[in-house]
Amino acid sequence: MGELEDKNLSRRCFVRGAVMGLFAVPFISIDRALAAGCKPDKSACKKGLLDKKDRRYKKYAYTVDAKTAQKHIKFKPHADCGNCNFYKIKSEVNGNAPCAMFGQKCVVTCGWCNKWIKSKRYTGKAKKTS
Repeated sequence: MGELEDKNLSRRCFVRGAVMGLFAVPFISIDRALAAGCKPDKSACKKGLLDKKDRRYKKYAYTVDAKTAQKHIKFKPHADCGNCNFYKIKSEVNGNAPCAMFGQKCVVTCGWCNKWIKSKRYTGKAKKTS
């Protein structure tokens, strides 16, 4: 009888692990989608991408990935270009849009700079991906 219980227990562990694995798949996909949307795209803006040579790049502590700015004194949780008042969301193409702080040059939606101001459209929640 002990051998039969061990087989049932193993089967339960397998099923439980499989179900938990299925729940993890959407979260892995979301991370990949976010990473894919955080790539600068030269074709997205008329004035081109923000260049590292631009004096405002360093002055405003711009970074392509807001996660790298979390230690900055002005950083706030969930702050990124996509929910900033200066980011022109209506002109967004492939996760890139013009930014008023950088002379309408394109920045990526997951970027960040120290001039970030909460947009009126920002709800304070993490962004949904489609």
